[in-house]
Amino acid sequence: MCASHVSDPGMLMVFSIRNSHDPQEMEYAITNFKQYIKRNLVDLTHVEDYCTSLILVFNDCRDLCVLAFSTLCHLIKRVSIQDPKVLSGVYNSVIPFLLERLVETKDSIRLTALKSIKTCIESAPNGEINQIIQFLVGDGMKDEYIQGPVLDLLYQITESSANFKFSFKYILDNIIHILSSDNEDVVHKVNQLLVLYFTRINPTNNTARSDLVNSLVEEKIDPNVVSILLNSIDATLFNKYLSQLDSSEPDIQAKAHLDEILDKIPMWNADDSNLKPLDFDRDSSKAAYENMLSNFQTHFEGKESERNWKQRQELIIKLREILRGGNLLQDYSIENYLYLIREVKECICKGMLSLRTSLSNNSCQLVKDLGLFIGAYLDFSLVETFLNSLIKLTSARKIIQHQNANVAIIALLLYTSLNPKIFNMLIATSQDKNIQPRVYTGNWVQLLILKNYDPQDKELLHYIVDSLESVIIRGLSDPLPLVKDAMRNSFWTLCELEPRYESKFMRKLDPQTVKGLERAKSMYSSTIKKLIAPVKPMRPLKNLHRQNALPNLSYEPVRKLQRSESLHENRKTEPEKKQIRNHTIGSDVSKIEKLETIIGVERERERDEMEDFTGRLKRENVIYEELTSDSKSLQKSGFEKLLKESDSSSITIKFHNALNSLTITNHELFDVIFQKDSYFKKISSYISTDNVLRLFCMYYASHPDTPIEFIIDGLSIEDLCLSSIKIIDYATDTSKINNINLSIQFIKNKYRMINSILKLLEKLLTFKKDQIKSYLLASIFECLISSYSIIQADEAFKAQYIIIFELCLNEYPDLFLRALDETTDEINKVEISKELKILTNEDDGSTSMFSNDDKLLSPIKVNGEELGENLDEMTRVTDMTMILPKSKGHGLFDMKSDEIMGSDIFVDEGTDYENKENENPRDAMDYSKSDSFVDEKGLQQQQQQQQQHSNNNNKQQLIDESEIESTGTAQNDQTMHDVKGSEEEQEVPSVVDITDNDNVNQEESPYPLDEIIEEGSNISIIMKEDKVMSDSTPDINMLTIEDFGDTKIDGHLGVVLAELLEASPAEFQGLDNLETYQDFVNLFHSIERLDKVDVYNQMVVNIEKETFIVESLSLIRYNGYIEHGIIDALDKIVHIPEFVCFDEIISMFDVKTLVSFKFNKKSDRLQEMILKSILDKLEQIDCEDVFMIGTFLKRYVEHADSFIRMYSTLIFERLYHFHSNHKVDKNGVELVDELLVKDMGDHLIRYCNI
Repeated sequence: MCASHVSDPGMLMVFSIRNSHDPQEMEYAITNFKQYIKRNLVDLTHVEDYCTSLILVFNDCRDLCVLAFSTLCHLIKRVSIQDPKVLSGVYNSVIPFLLERLVETKDSIRLTALKSIKTCIESAPNGEINQIIQFLVGDGMKDEYIQGPVLDLLYQITESSANFKFSFKYILDNIIHILSSDNEDVVHKVNQLLVLYFTRINPTNNTARSDLVNSLVEEKIDPNVVSILLNSIDATLFNKYLSQLDSSEPDIQAKAHLDEILDKIPMWNADDSNLKPLDFDRDSSKAAYENMLSNFQTHFEGKESERNWKQRQELIIKLREILRGGNLLQDYSIENYLYLIREVKECICKGMLSLRTSLSNNSCQLVKDLGLFIGAYLDFSLVETFLNSLIKLTSARKIIQHQNANVAIIALLLYTSLNPKIFNMLIATSQDKNIQPRVYTGNWVQLLILKNYDPQDKELLHYIVDSLESVIIRGLSDPLPLVKDAMRNSFWTLCELEPRYESKFMRKLDPQTVKGLERAKSMYSSTIKKLIAPVKPMRPLKNLHRQNALPNLSYEPVRKLQRSESLHENRKTEPEKKQIRNHTIGSDVSKIEKLETIIGVERERERDEMEDFTGRLKRENVIYEELTSDSKSLQKSGFEKLLKESDSSSITIKFHNALNSLTITNHELFDVIFQKDSYFKKISSYISTDNVLRLFCMYYASHPDTPIEFIIDGLSIEDLCLSSIKIIDYATDTSKINNINLSIQFIKNKYRMINSILKLLEKLLTFKKDQIKSYLLASIFECLISSYSIIQADEAFKAQYIIIFELCLNEYPDLFLRALDETTDEINKVEISKELKILTNEDDGSTSMFSNDDKLLSPIKVNGEELGENLDEMTRVTDMTMILPKSKGHGLFDMKSDEIMGSDIFVDEGTDYENKENENPRDAMDYSKSDSFVDEKGLQQQQQQQQQHSNNNNKQQLIDESEIESTGTAQNDQTMHDVKGSEEEQEVPSVVDITDNDNVNQEESPYPLDEIIEEGSNISIIMKEDKVMSDSTPDINMLTIEDFGDTKIDGHLGVVLAELLEASPAEFQGLDNLETYQDFVNLFHSIERLDKVDVYNQMVVNIEKETFIVESLSLIRYNGYIEHGIIDALDKIVHIPEFVCFDEIISMFDVKTLVSFKFNKKSDRLQEMILKSILDKLEQIDCEDVFMIGTFLKRYVEHADSFIRMYSTLIFERLYHFHSNHKVDKNGVELVDELLVKDMGDHLIRYCNI
């Protein structure tokens, strides 16, 4: 653009800045431009040019950098006033630049940069700030020096989330790793942010909580840090974290075998050293992708020729190089890259099917790279397109082509999301007329089994095997040996992981196939543990002892000598005899005998090895059959044989399952392992630590003289602690146990197990106190304290508890007192404190050592010595006054002196600032479970004082730069920090005001009680009409909302309230004495005034203790909180016909939660209601929900219960109508495709008459 054709004064000034080579002239031009911005409206079409020019000056001319920076900040404020939408167009250049300024040494520059970022956030169109969030968690988290201020910004954004639109999951995914930082202040701020979101902003989002726990496990954060964080949010989350940490890694042997197989696959580790990583910066990435798309469309148009195939290959290689670039994921260009891949997917398929080998290979390797690098981002429509072309290519005649197609298919199968259409593709390839696709199908099935095997959750594995059953049977019965061998490998791999499938599949095969499969078992039965050592072939004779080679060989026959050899000569094979003859012609008899001795020794060694292996295999099969038999005498015989086996390293994984099952059905069998160290070391390696400790508890109860030390020394400390907690948990609440035999075992030996665990913990805390991590200690203390009140036993038994408590208090006073302070059972807390003689706070019952809250430092501190009288001359930031908008703004980021600066250096003299020491809500948070937030009235008073102070300051007019430079430091300080006008303070209510309004709106119940009360219900029985309301119960119709805040419920209604909230019945059962319907209404309103989260948690405690279950579920329904644990509670009382809230509570779950819940083990009545709720919400499902419904619906259409069959059939019918009407989800993807309808075909004909 030429300056002569520009009429905008601002652009003319920018041209003079660009073309000036004299620093003084450039300074003069920038100063004029700054004055122009402050006093005039700017041309919004040139904002990007303005910003780019000022940033270039800052980077190129260090003497004028501060002046350019100040001008840029004025420009940002001016544009936000004129049109905030325009400002969003320069985020790519402005936000990263401002974030870099947060590391400047001058506090004034850092503060101004922070204010400009907040201006960008406040002026975001419609509050959509996802783009800014990406910069904050991307660039802002890279430098440890700016992580603190950026986390402060994120905290303020999250606190004001009602005014913005953004995804907190993106923040969560990018800040979890900071918890591993060495900077304690940064870690503390991350904790504050997460606690704010999960306790105040979104406390009921179970999906977000699960994402938090999963991220903490994946990032391998220090358990001590995790304990502090999760206990501050919800103590149950930490228990979930511990259980997930215990089962986070799938079976290591299966994973190792998968890696071993992949390494051996041809072309899986193809050489890509010639590929150079290719990166695009933010400014050029979009244009670069658009240019590549244009090139793809040009060069891939029409048929392949000599002219275009090289250009096609270069474009494919360029896509592979971008995948290896460092900023593909970090700089958020993944969306652009995925868009390009979707647009050119047909071009990639053309390249894969090309007759040019190099182009085909690179295209297949590109698809493999897509699966490995960004498989999680690929939608199935894209994966399906690639798979269709790759499966065709597996039939190619060129070996290298079908090998490359094979590795590309493997990458897509293993590293993209599983879709039922994949199973239909494998079924088709297993029937292919070509041999190679059928061979590869067997390999793909094996890899899918190993990839998706999880010993803690085998439901997905069972679903895969059931879907591929026909493929496995067809492959095992294939007439070609190559196909059979591949599928046999998959079959025995599956049987090693899940032995029950062996008999299931054998019954469906013909006898000839079974015989061949049995003969091949020895070759494939050790796919997880290498049971079979490779048989070494006999080394050629010429390689044995070269020093023994015979010189001067002649050709005189020696047949007579050969005939005179021993009878073993007849056993030699003809090749061996030939070798002997060739090496012994013309030799003497002694040398011949020496050679034959060597051959004999080698053959005997190999024969012994094979016989030893065959015998060991037979013995192990016998042992396994005896262990899994129903006869206890055979089980004992097999167990004794197993103890006598000298080589335990060859025992396969199926023995692990058999022995763990025996610990439940025949636990007396294992008593012998606690009598001999060698037996204990051997068997404890096969069974889980939970089972070892449970067996020891029952053995110790009968043999109290048994030394406990060998258990402590023989098992890991962490496993011992976690298993002890689990055993106490199961002993106190057997409803958590799914196995009926194990549940009966715990019921019969409840006190014996707990007593043994207490003895073990006493030894453990005494001798291993320095080796136990604090998070384990906290969990142990919490478990012991909670179980103390549940166990009803004699005084001697409780005395053992007191001994443990005293030991804990003496050895770990801080942790134990914190655990005691955090317990929700006040009666239990008081009783334990009384026994241990611990002083408690009379106001809240807490221990005295936790009465003071820590105060946090303000986010940014300014050193007042830097801002002296020479500030104008040193920094040139003398005129940082931001232009105040004429219209009222949001006022979400109030830059208060006490919040940002941490000192009163920028406060006018005479300003009343007595409240600057008051707590900030985020500063007052303690890591213990507390409600330590700021008093709302105090916060409102502080805001009113600062509002008055801001109003006084904003009465002054904007001052010209020349006047400001002459005013001195005091006036400069005032303009630097008192930038928020009174209109910003008055426009938007604070968070406290919004919360108050919400509370007022919630005074009216969303669920009218008269609609849920039916004749004969449990509630209607409570509400007896012939009784008179208590005199102490106020009439609800005579009270206003304000009256409820000051009214105290007493009398028998107060007793009822205390019983429900404390889960400890008083002298009489108050719930049975509710006299009228009005009493019940008053009870609801009195609880409504309390903290809903606390009420919900206490009701859950009632349900866990199996007290007041019906009433607690009613209150939970009324409060609107819901989670998976409530379904378990419903299952306990499903037999009570009077409870009428079942359907209503289940209807509160969204459909995605319902289809993902494993309810097949629940009662028929509950399953029926869940299916009915799914049917009612089918209009809300997406493709993922259809997939989940397909995994369980087939077994329900044949269920014994008629209602379950009816609802399942209706769901099937609705899904079919979705398909016939071509119903799509919100992304435009067809909900029910043709393949699913075919899969449903038999059921539609049989049950739906379709």
